[in-house]
Amino acid sequence: MDNSPNRDNKSFDTKEPSILIPEHTTTRTTQKQLLVPVLAGILILIIIIGIGYQSLNSQPGTKFYPIKVNIVEPTLRFTKLTSDDRSSYDINRMKARLDELKTLARDNATATPETLSTMSNLIDSYTDDALEAVNSASLSSENRINILGELTNISQAQETLARTFPEFETMRDSLETSQGKVTDTLESTIVTFASTSPIEDVNAFLARQIQEVGTAIAELAQGSSAQKQAIARINNANEDIIDGHFANAIIWIMRAKQAITVDGYLWDSERGPVDGEPITPTEIPEGS
Repeated sequence: MDNSPNRDNKSFDTKEPSILIPEHTTTRTTQKQLLVPVLAGILILIIIIGIGYQSLNSQPGTKFYPIKVNIVEPTLRFTKLTSDDRSSYDINRMKARLDELKTLARDNATATPETLSTMSNLIDSYTDDALEAVNSASLSSENRINILGELTNISQAQETLARTFPEFETMRDSLETSQGKVTDTLESTIVTFASTSPIEDVNAFLARQIQEVGTAIAELAQGSSAQKQAIARINNANEDIIDGHFANAIIWIMRAKQAITVDGYLWDSERGPVDGEPITPTEIPEGS
């Protein structure tokens, strides 16, 4: 009897038997593999948004402030698609830096040399950004003058703080340079407007500006330094109007508005009585 393995001329398959995985099981595994990075990405995004939101109210010298000024604010500015929107955002950003300087002035323990250097660099950079956005925006000459005037007032308030507080001495040259940039741009824009526009448009603009200043002067405390400065500058403007120097007249009017606006930014004591009670001055001395 033949006991060989091939006795029936049959061959045996020696391969491992294959295991069939149901198709729906493979699909679920693939979905889970894809879901993990998606969920991780969403979690990271939530954390980033949370940190960004928390940084919005951070002050110079705190741990979240670099995130605010180096990531959050540039990102928000990037979402402004037109020069008009960017110029508005830049003005608000300059106001934010002014508010932070006021906070540092009231709590000079936080005004370290590193913090003041950071503030100087930010304001210088933001000034350039704002001027570029305003000059690129599709604005009428009058609107451009008004926006540049607002920017000049903010810059003047920043420079005034630097001159007022000894701890801000290291910032004075930088803020004075920034203030000079916006003032020069404003005045050159005024000269161009007054020399190239129809006289009727210039006169109408002058009339509106004088009316605005007159309304603002009435809201100041009687005999306050801001009121005296504004009235003196309006008188200078009237003299230039009589002499036909319309560009100079507009510049004097913008300076009158500046005295009032800077006062409003900085000095509570100039605001006059509220509900019959005088406003208590802040630690910042009055004068503008």
